[in-house]
Amino acid sequence: MKDILVDANGDIVIDNNDLKYVEDANLTRQKVKLTLSTNKGEWLFNANEGIDFFAMLTKNPNEDQVYDTILDGLRQVDEGIQIQDYESSMIGRKLNIRFTALDTVFSVNTNGNGVNAVIE
Repeated sequence: MKDILVDANGDIVIDNNDLKYVEDANLTRQKVKLTLSTNKGEWLFNANEGIDFFAMLTKNPNEDQVYDTILDGLRQVDEGIQIQDYESSMIGRKLNIRFTALDTVFSVNTNGNGVNAVIE
């Protein structure tokens, strides 16, 4: 499967008046980034898309609830996605989350070019 490529700002990528496309593992990675960057209820066309930001935007976020929120977002992309490695830490008022997730076909690694969520 393939879809339209978006850049780091979420803008559609056009090169020489042609849309650029993304597929395979890069498409899965793009879908994960977009889903985890969307607050549930924010998107007009699908109120169930995204994750509940308020589960994490509290003074002392519940570790299990944060994990479940991330997993819920991943499962919106692919029901078969499993979190392999997960780490979260509070530094001051910032919640840092790093994880590696595998779906049935591709690996979505959040260390490096993948999703690295820092919530302030």
